[in-house]
Amino acid sequence: MIAGNLRCAASADGLLESQGAVALVGPTGVGKTTTVAKLAARFAVRYGAAQLGLITLDSYRIGAHEQLRSYGRILGVPMHIAQDGATLRELLASLHGKRLVLIDTCGLSQRDERLEEMLSTLSAARFNVQAVRPVLLLNAASHSESLDEVARAWARGRRRLVRFWTKNGRGRSNRRGGRLHAALSDDAVRPDQRSAGPRGLAPGQRAPARAPSP
Repeated sequence: MIAGNLRCAASADGLLESQGAVALVGPTGVGKTTTVAKLAARFAVRYGAAQLGLITLDSYRIGAHEQLRSYGRILGVPMHIAQDGATLRELLASLHGKRLVLIDTCGLSQRDERLEEMLSTLSAARFNVQAVRPVLLLNAASHSESLDEVARAWARGRRRLVRFWTKNGRGRSNRRGGRLHAALSDDAVRPDQRSAGPRGLAPGQRAPARAPSP
C-alpha cells in the first residue's frame, strides 16, 4: 500500500536530468547547503562542471557564503551571491548557457515573516524563460505536525512542490511514522495542491571533500 501511494520522481523527472534553475528551500538546519553540494557533485560527474551554476541567496547565516564557495572550489564551479531579487535575476541571465543552476537559500521557519518575500523573489525569477523550481527540504526526524506545518507554509499557492527528506542516516530518525504520514497524506495542503510533486531522499550529511572522478 505504501509503495502504491508514495510518488517518487522517475529518472527522467529527476533534478539532475531536468534543465533549469532549482532553489532549495526550507527551515534552518535541514541541510540545504550540504544537499546543494551533493547534487552539484553528482551533476558534475554526469554532465561536467562547466554546465553547472551555483548561486546563494543566504545572506543571513554567518559563513554561509564561504561554505558553498568552498564546495564550488572543490568542484571547479564559481559561486555567485545574490543579495536580493534583482541580483538573482541578473545572475540567472548571466548563466543562461548552463544546463542547471542550483540556488541555496537562507533557512526560514514556517512562521518567519520573510517567507512570503522569499516565495515572491523565487516566483519573479526566470532562467532561460522557465520559472525557478523550488525544492522543499524537510527534516525526517521531525514530528508529523511540524512537517505538515512546514509543507503547508511553503506550498502556498503552488500545485507542485518537490520534497526532499534529509537527516535520514542511521540513528538520526526514529520517527518514520511521522515522515510517512506527511509524505502520504498530504494533509498539509489544500485538496487542489495534494500530490504536490515527487519526493526524494537525501541521506546523511556527507558533502564532497574532493573533486569527483568522471
